[in-house]
Amino acid sequence: MRRSIIFAFLLGPVVSRLSADVGVSAGPVEGGPVYPKDRFNGGGAREAPWSTTIADPSEAGEKLTLTGTVFDKENQPRQGVTVYAYHTDRRGLYRYRPWSPPQLRGWTRTDAQGRYEFHTIKPAPYPWGGTAAHVHMTLALPDKIEWWVPGLCFAGDPLLSDRLIDQESKKGLFASIQPLQPQSDGTLRCVRDLRIPSDW
Repeated sequence: MRRSIIFAFLLGPVVSRLSADVGVSAGPVEGGPVYPKDRFNGGGAREAPWSTTIADPSEAGEKLTLTGTVFDKENQPRQGVTVYAYHTDRRGLYRYRPWSPPQLRGWTRTDAQGRYEFHTIKPAPYPWGGTAAHVHMTLALPDKIEWWVPGLCFAGDPLLSDRLIDQESKKGLFASIQPLQPQSDGTLRCVRDLRIPSDW
């Protein structure tokens, strides 16, 4: 535990530079693969359901359902798209050993209505500060390269820049900043639609 926290603080400045103005494409550039062996060989992404659980019920933190629809370039729901998501825990840590996948990660494959859904917890900002809480996301098809989409941030986060808020304010459900909607059962819900790359 202590060792992982020390590692996180040592790595912090590097990650902060990568994720500056986290809008958050934070991390690798669009089109680059992430942990491909973990996801496609060990993760079972090709058989993933449209709704899946990232965080075990015992995982500490506010319960969150992240859902939405993936659309094609004609603005029609797209079936069979693998949506990958990963994020920090309630302490702002990914909890991985160096060069291994994050602990809180999961995959879905969109259904006939283009829907995806993750059951997880609300991530926290990195403990060294400067970067808003976010969920990293990618899209993939069997015959296409995996594609990074801007990371999802949450409305009202004080770490979001005014420039980013203004930039995303006109994109509706496709925006990378979305509100957290409290539910009657005490959980949170966030809706974020995605669009596959125009050249797919």
